[in-house]
Amino acid sequence: MRLILLFLLILLVLPYTGFFPHVFVNVHDNLDIDVVRYMLAARSQYLFASNDTIIPEMMGGLPRLVFDSQFYYPIWLFYFFHPYKAVIINMVLVHVVAFISIYLLGKYFLKQWIESNVWLHIWLFLLAITFAYQQEQHLLNLGLGIAAAPLFLLSILRIYRHEHQWWDNGIVFVFPFVSRLTHTGFFWMFFIGLFWITDAIKNKKVNKDILRVLLLLIIGYVIVEYRLLSALLIEHFQSHRYEFNLNKLTAVQVAKKMWEFFWWGDYQARSLNYVGWFLLLAMLIFYYTKKLSVNKKERQIVFLIFGAMLFCIAISAVSKYEKLNFIFRHFNFFDLSRFAFLLPTFSVLLILCVVQLFLRNFDKQHFRTLIITLYLIVFVALGVTIKYNHTIKDFVKQIVHLGKPEVNNPDYFYLDEFF
Repeated sequence: MRLILLFLLILLVLPYTGFFPHVFVNVHDNLDIDVVRYMLAARSQYLFASNDTIIPEMMGGLPRLVFDSQFYYPIWLFYFFHPYKAVIINMVLVHVVAFISIYLLGKYFLKQWIESNVWLHIWLFLLAITFAYQQEQHLLNLGLGIAAAPLFLLSILRIYRHEHQWWDNGIVFVFPFVSRLTHTGFFWMFFIGLFWITDAIKNKKVNKDILRVLLLLIIGYVIVEYRLLSALLIEHFQSHRYEFNLNKLTAVQVAKKMWEFFWWGDYQARSLNYVGWFLLLAMLIFYYTKKLSVNKKERQIVFLIFGAMLFCIAISAVSKYEKLNFIFRHFNFFDLSRFAFLLPTFSVLLILCVVQLFLRNFDKQHFRTLIITLYLIVFVALGVTIKYNHTIKDFVKQIVHLGKPEVNNPDYFYLDEFF
């Protein structure tokens, strides 16, 4: 099984390693600003410079404040490596971490069955690969905010259940150094804080473990984002996003956006929502036909995840509605549509919870049928993911010597040609 795992990891990252020249990169925020931003800030004279130090090469001169903190990991990739290599290393890192995060989360949920069933183990590998391949449109600026989120959530779950090791607290503390407060951190803290308050009300006592998680996250983000926080709190700095008209969608456009988020997630953070909805529907059918036993606690967990996903979908779309601009324009700094960046993790969590319920209820004969069904689902999901993954398609064409394909999508660029 370890050999299979190693082979899949090699296969997963091979298209992004640079051994094959034509690696796609999403233009949006990557090539138009982020690469240049990191290149400039990573130079030694600017890396630890004060907030008001002017970096003259961009827009006639911008203060160091508007560039990323020296405690955020991508800036060190550009410090130690050529920009081309820095982007490639980040791509490999994102895909490997995404795969490992899903694999460990799945192994935790399915541990009762997975060790004795090699087919379930391989299915989990395929699910992890699907999640990892969805990161093709990943923004450099996001860091590991989406890729590491399942592992981050697993550590919190283990801490809550008193099953944690010392490294679980370490993973929680490190998460702010590999993610962005304004992209994923703020939204995760919202849900963790909401859970902590709800748990305290329900159990009539404060959960010190979850409080520690929140404090570790706050300390981590204060360290990483000290430039931004000091500017906001002391220098009364305002983000350029306050000038943006982000809330300009009509009611029809909001409905279309909500529909897209419901099935696929955000285009920058594709999600396996559709797989979760299918399994949830199957669970409801089996439950109401008395073929599936689900206790009250299990129902609550599944529908809490379902509710969290619906909240992310709704707020991400509605926050763009033009007639609510007077409310949501005050949140432009955080851009509430980024709640959708949590959907990839929530969707996998929903999938694993429902699969766990099926495994617990079915006998050996039905177990085989379930495994076959899960394989069909994951192969469809993998096929859908690869269909929209430009790098993988180019990789296959290069392997079979079909020549270099043309870039026919203006949102993408060949990384080697850019540099």
